[in-house]
Amino acid sequence: MDTLSQNHRVIAISRRYAWPNRQPASDDSFDCTVALHSKDLVAFMKTLDLPSAHLMGHSYGAMIALRTAIDQPDLVKSLVLGEPAVETMISGTVKGDSLIADFRSSANVAVSLYKEGKNEETVRQFLKTVLGSDEAYDIVPQAVRNGWLQNLVEGICISETQDLASISREDLRQIETPTLLIKGEYSPAYLALASDSLNVAMPNSELKLLPNASHGLQGENPSQFNKLVVSFLNDIDID
Repeated sequence: MDTLSQNHRVIAISRRYAWPNRQPASDDSFDCTVALHSKDLVAFMKTLDLPSAHLMGHSYGAMIALRTAIDQPDLVKSLVLGEPAVETMISGTVKGDSLIADFRSSANVAVSLYKEGKNEETVRQFLKTVLGSDEAYDIVPQAVRNGWLQNLVEGICISETQDLASISREDLRQIETPTLLIKGEYSPAYLALASDSLNVAMPNSELKLLPNASHGLQGENPSQFNKLVVSFLNDIDID
């Protein structure tokens, strides 16, 4: 935020169930779909009287940004997307279906651990699923671990809802918004293939590889991530 705010107004929002917002109870029934969060984002922008914005999203946040660009294209100047897990882009092939099955199987292990009350083990399993390793849990500050633990209820909801296939290929092909896709050099094949496929499908996109990073992207290599984003935004603003 410090880097981007040198030349832009930067606003970071927390999804309705993400820290520091109130978490629902683990036995509550609630909506954690991409569509709901996109509607929240649109309402947020309209409340602040923002006519349009560059949208940046990571992982599930990138899915929300994509949905917003599809439903409300006039609100979106550009997109910066860090590895949205758009399953529809890789399903229907032997390789893609195999990667999806492995990814879901790993996520299901996390759900089972959560239901056993093993919260730390659940976070570690989620990290293994998206990063390929859980060593980040021991490296990050305690405040970050606390945030991960507090957001578990929504993470479990997302895993069980399986909303990663909610955006169609046809919708993605219609997005004309300038888009920067960023994937990590060491990201799991499931996420890397999704980014590669998005770059082929979206007519006004470019794909950049972030070195020395897995799915954590901006957390793992912030300086190079910032350079990619600033360069992209500068080009958009010049145009």
